[in-house]
Amino acid sequence: MILDEIGPQGWLGVLELATGAFCCVVAGWLAAAAWSRSYWASAIAEQIAAWRQMTDAIFGWMEETPPSAEALQRLKGSLDDVLKQPTSS
Repeated sequence: MILDEIGPQGWLGVLELATGAFCCVVAGWLAAAAWSRSYWASAIAEQIAAWRQMTDAIFGWMEETPPSAEALQRLKGSLDDVLKQPTSS
């Protein structure tokens, strides 16, 4: 191990080395938690945007009375467009 080559002197040196390693582990864990939170927040935001577009298309279709064959085709086309949109990473 690289840290072992430093050659801590006595129990105090070992304690300092262990404390430094522990701090690095905690910092890495916090960085991973922040990245995970950011990743999942953006993934959820994309899903919410897609569902909002779908509900807008459905409610727009429902406002037309009576639903004609043309309205059904427009709804299908709108939903297909929403589902075919590329997802951003």
